[in-house]
Amino acid sequence: MRRALDSSDVELVKLMVMGEGLNLDEALALHYAVENCSREVVKALLELGAADVNYPAGPAGKTPLHIAAEMVSPDMVAVLLDHHADPNCRTVDGITPLDVLRTLTSDFLFKGAVPGLAHIEPNKLRLCLELVQSAAMVISREAENASAPSSAAVYAPNGDDHGSSASSGGANMAAAAAMNRRGTSMYHHHSHDQY
Repeated sequence: MRRALDSSDVELVKLMVMGEGLNLDEALALHYAVENCSREVVKALLELGAADVNYPAGPAGKTPLHIAAEMVSPDMVAVLLDHHADPNCRTVDGITPLDVLRTLTSDFLFKGAVPGLAHIEPNKLRLCLELVQSAAMVISREAENASAPSSAAVYAPNGDDHGSSASSGGANMAAAAAMNRRGTSMYHHHSHDQY
């Protein structure tokens, strides 16, 4: 399966899923693709509909979005959010992808560099943070609206929308994708050494 992903052969992966019953979650296909493949391969894998975008893997219980956040990859973060990745999913230690990005930002601002990520680009870090924050904010507002009485107005509470719009089109797209979410599921993680 990994060789098929490495060669961007998503059709072969599809055949493995349909013909051989390959479980993409147990194979950690999405986690692997986020870390090692192009955005297009990750998108095609997600579009197969056979992988849970919020699947927690390994002893830490990291989701693909945790990995994309650690990599500071706006492309991966955006494609995962577009496919309903939950920015509020927590690892076994209670860490969300937003926590990961906030820690990286803090390290970058106060230490001048991020250990192990000397190549980090401030603009990519900022964009990842904006994308994940926007998606988390949308989910939070959806939860508030869902718990509000049915006669409540559809407007933002207390007019909070002034000045809170995201500064990039990508963040708006991610927020819009999060608004379309139909609910997410959490599974018990399987022990895998890689994550």
